Amino acid sequence: MQRVAFDPVPVLRHLPVAALTKLELFQLQTDQGPCVDCFRTGRLVSVADLSTAGRWPRFAAAAAEVGCACVHALPMRLRTEVIGALNLFDIQPGALGEDKLRIAQALADVATIGLLQQRAIHRRDTLTEQLQTALNSRVLI
Repeated sequence: MQRVAFDPVPVLRHLPVAALTKLELFQLQTDQGPCVDCFRTGRLVSVADLSTAGRWPRFAAAAAEVGCACVHALPMRLRTEVIGALNLFDIQPGALGEDKLRIAQALADVATIGLLQQRAIHRRDTLTEQLQTALNSRVLI
């Protein structure tokens, strides 16, 4: 059996949460960017180097301003319905390999399940509250 060296603590590159929030809000406010395109098409949008991509010039400028060099947006879907998009930002330009894309899509799928579960719980709680209000009003009559 061959042993392979594995570093359990990979080097993490990250952007501050405030910068990520700014980029997400920018996409929503300007109606442009990889997340918006991914949501509309239901397809992966991957830009290995925003400085040379030529797409979404205003978003690319905002991303460069906060130190983002590349972005990958993955669809969050239930069957054929797209319910959102998951953005992955990096401070270094580069494409995601097939293995990392599969992992990223799995992460998007798990996040989708979480969102759908939260929606179902909220609907149930709302219905329960409405039914209780109806029952309480019947008792008063």
